Amino acid sequence: MPGQSRQMPIDAQPDGATVEVIAAVLDDGTAMGDEEVLGEIFAKRARERDALKAVADAFKEVLPARHGAEALAALKQRFTALVQRDDSIPCHAALDAVQTFERQGSPEQIDHSLQTYADFVARQYALAAKHSQRKS
Repeated sequence: MPGQSRQMPIDAQPDGATVEVIAAVLDDGTAMGDEEVLGEIFAKRARERDALKAVADAFKEVLPARHGAEALAALKQRFTALVQRDDSIPCHAALDAVQTFERQGSPEQIDHSLQTYADFVARQYALAAKHSQRKS
């Protein structure tokens, strides 16, 4: 609430150090502080949202039509191209996951792992979409 204060833990600092909060984004999406900093925060969130959407869309397109090694090959190709266009954590993580799943055994295990990861990415995308827009 306006005028309230909070104590929040931060990394260890030398004695006498102080911290000045220059911007804050609240859980409801409202934000206050330095507009330039807030712009950077929401721009970064939008880039991450877009990367997660690209990964989620690849899973949505591939998994219903392909299974096992064929799904892995299609996803690996898509994520390799995606990483070349978008050097972001979600894109790299998806490619790494697919490469890890290549070392798994049966097609059923591969399909289960791919679907589990796809569900995880879909949840992350939903959260990123929710938190990438600043509320007034």
